[in-house]
Amino acid sequence: MAKVYLNRETFPAFKERIGKLSPEAERQFGTMTVLAMMRHMRNVMETALGETSYPKQLPEFIGKTVFFFSTQVFTNWPKGKIKAPGFWTPEPGEDFQAERALWLASLEKFVQKLHSEPQLVVRNPFFGRLTLTQWSLMNGIHVDHHLKQFNV
Repeated sequence: MAKVYLNRETFPAFKERIGKLSPEAERQFGTMTVLAMMRHMRNVMETALGETSYPKQLPEFIGKTVFFFSTQVFTNWPKGKIKAPGFWTPEPGEDFQAERALWLASLEKFVQKLHSEPQLVVRNPFFGRLTLTQWSLMNGIHVDHHLKQFNV
């Protein structure tokens, strides 16, 4: 799979795909419900924006190595083989439309911040210090992965 960024150019296509999700969407792999996936992704966006943070999970060298392989080499992530730790998957609300709107708002906020401050550095608990441009690549691959999880 080619590199997929989350940025001003790709946001409309992501937004369209997210609009195709439904409360009844069945996962093709993994264990998350569609609500849990949307909340998980919103949490990641909030972390990328520096609005929330978590303790470092990996030594810097290992994190940078995993980031490189996850975004440059193996961009077609294994389906259902990697389980996010609990802090990455907070409990979602029960309102599908509200959760989707919150996720979309966080995506749009990320894209706006990326456009205005692409070199801003925000720490990722696994990969260490990343610029918003690096987060853009990770987020693009990650959002694409989870939309495929629900066949959109």
